[in-house]
Amino acid sequence: MDNLFGSFNSRNLNDTKIYRRAVKEESIHLKFWETMKKQIGEWKIESGTISRIACVQGWVLTLSAALKLFDDLKNYHGFTFLLTNRLNQDCIKNLFSVIRGRGGHRENPMPNEFRSALKQVMCNKMMMPLGNYTNCETDSDEFLGCSVTF
Repeated sequence: MDNLFGSFNSRNLNDTKIYRRAVKEESIHLKFWETMKKQIGEWKIESGTISRIACVQGWVLTLSAALKLFDDLKNYHGFTFLLTNRLNQDCIKNLFSVIRGRGGHRENPMPNEFRSALKQVMCNKMMMPLGNYTNCETDSDEFLGCSVTF
């Protein structure tokens, strides 16, 4: 299981742990995911049926989606590798945390307040968390700038 979790947490091309390296055509990930998809799909739980166990279906779906995503990115968009740690909600969570911070830490800003805070964040490139009192981990992302017309 450590290898499975590690394979969905790749952050760079070369890591000391082979499963945490970027997914490439020649890497072990694709074959490993196919094998794990089959094995997990065959898991049996003693006190119930497999269809009641959400994590089993979730893993099979996640593995299928990752295989298809890499195939599409490679064949239709010219990607040569995929960093799987980017396939999560951390970036959007961090964005919303920064926007809430710009609006006086309102949990539920009004639409016009949200829009104004989003503009400020995008145009001023203020993508860093506000101090040590946030619940978000720095995601090492770079912001592209103010390219959207509001």
